[in-house]
Amino acid sequence: MVERMRAGDAEAVAWFIQHYGPLIQRRVRSRLAPSVRRVFDSQEILSTVSRRLLRFVTDGRLHAISEHQLWTLVLRMAQGAVIDKGRIIKRLRSAEGPDSPFAELVLARIEESERGGDQALDAAEIRIESLFNALKDPRDKELLALWLHGNQHADIAEHLGTTHAAVRQRWQGVKQTLRTHLTPADER
Repeated sequence: MVERMRAGDAEAVAWFIQHYGPLIQRRVRSRLAPSVRRVFDSQEILSTVSRRLLRFVTDGRLHAISEHQLWTLVLRMAQGAVIDKGRIIKRLRSAEGPDSPFAELVLARIEESERGGDQALDAAEIRIESLFNALKDPRDKELLALWLHGNQHADIAEHLGTTHAAVRQRWQGVKQTLRTHLTPADER
């Protein structure tokens, strides 16, 4: 199995996830905090791990030689997915001031997607991914990623090599674009 994955075999990834998915889900379930569990479940984390592993394999980045090394990678991916999702939810829930309405809108859309039965499609991740797809400029995408991971405007400005005021102004434009993207046409 490991050799097939190292060779870029997507079917080997599918077989692995199908056969070992329940085991991965059990490991993940024990690591989901109650606050995250309300928005994401272990199936969504498994879906994320599946996509990440497939991308890793098809990009030729798998260097595992043994099953132990493969499992170490898969469990690290699962832990990373739990941490990433937890950070995003925490950031959205803790947004204050002018960012609060935007964060509430994103959370509401994630929850609506899940109530609508899209859980099998990893609705929350698809919704977050759609935010990035709605932005055309790579700098706007980077700004959104940094904000979602809890960075403040001053830190983002330093990371992007620009001023705090420029980041604040650009962020307003990003939020407006994403509000339009998230709000149905009949509600605008």
